[in-house]
Formats: sequence, C-alpha cells, structure tokens
Amino acid sequence: MSQSQQLTIEQAISQTEKMARQGNVAVARQLYGTVLQHQPNHPIATNALRLMEKSYYVINRYKHRRQTHHRIRLMP
Repeated sequence: MSQSQQLTIEQAISQTEKMARQGNVAVARQLYGTVLQHQPNHPIATNALRLMEKSYYVINRYKHRRQTHHRIRLMP
C-alpha cells in the first residue's frame, strides 16, 4: 500500500484484519490507530485494538515468567 493510496474506513478495516491474520501486528495496530483518528469510536477498530493490546500484554507477561522460571531453575 503506497503512502498516497486512500482507503475508505471499510477498506482500511479489511486491510487491517488481513495484516493481523498474516502476523503483521505492528502494521495492523498502526492501521487501526489511523481508523480511530478518523472515527474515534469505530467499534471494530476500538475492540480489535483493545484485544491486540491485551494479547500483547499477556504474551509478554508469559515470556517474562518463563524466563524468570528458567533462571531460577538454572541457578545452583
């Protein structure tokens, strides 16, 4: 998608969902943010961004716990 390409809100949501499914979470978050700049209460963008933020938090917390657990087990 080029910088000058303009999308409708529906097209942007569709593109964002596609990016998220492909694992391009950073791009998806950015596109949802752009949708929310134009429509601050857009229900799909709002809910999807909340879910992404919550998932990011849970995954990072899990990774941190695993790393801490491994450090504790490895210490003599």
